[in-house]
Amino acid sequence: MADTPLIRCTKIAIGYSGRVLLDGIDFSLARGEFVGLVGPNGGGKTTLLRTVLGLIPPVRGEVVRAPSPSGGALRFGYVIQREHLDRVFPLSLREVVLMGRTARIGLLRFPGREDRRKVAEALERVGIADLADRPFRDLSGGQQQRAIIARALAEEPDVMVLDEPTTGTDVAGEGAVMDLLADLNRGGMTMLMVSHALSTVMNHAARLAFIRHDRKLFRMGPTREMLTREVLTELYEVPVQVDSIGGHLVVLREADANRPSAGAEDA
Repeated sequence: MADTPLIRCTKIAIGYSGRVLLDGIDFSLARGEFVGLVGPNGGGKTTLLRTVLGLIPPVRGEVVRAPSPSGGALRFGYVIQREHLDRVFPLSLREVVLMGRTARIGLLRFPGREDRRKVAEALERVGIADLADRPFRDLSGGQQQRAIIARALAEEPDVMVLDEPTTGTDVAGEGAVMDLLADLNRGGMTMLMVSHALSTVMNHAARLAFIRHDRKLFRMGPTREMLTREVLTELYEVPVQVDSIGGHLVVLREADANRPSAGAEDA
């Protein structure tokens, strides 16, 4: 992992039109890292993400993005929420993934051999190459999510940005998506994942950033150091604790963790 971060935000204030939502944020993302950005809905995650990506400027402070190793500006592959992609339009899986090449092809050009090769590689990496000619709308929820990840991979990004990538999936589908992201990260892909569900991301991210603007809260650090009772209680406003079940970390309200199981009550 490189010493120089791909992205560094120093004492930034985030907000819109000069109105500060949250101030004093220090945030960084290193090459090859997996960072989870966690907070409740409306807590400021989207505003911080848009600032980090350069879509809106910080109200104060500085955001520095390293150049892409391949030249030019840093490239982001954006994995949108599946619900935001129209599942009615009559495109094949291959055509949906090919949309990820638009930034490189240009709007007025047709895809070439190299573009189709990158699409095939992306489909292979996410494990759905055999479904390439299937209509996107006929795929299962998990397959559609893999398709959206493949579309981001086809952009050849330096950083993959994921916005609630497991929303709308069942337990098995969520696990499969997170396992795929972990594999991509182990292969060297830099990940920035936004989630309101701490339990989803904390078993994979090396570092976590917690944000909640109504409590003027922003904290970032190694995952294990962030999973303390004090920090999590401040984030969620209820006493919580972290337990391990089968080697998988889970966050529980203390009231639930200390409640006797049905079996214990019946004994």
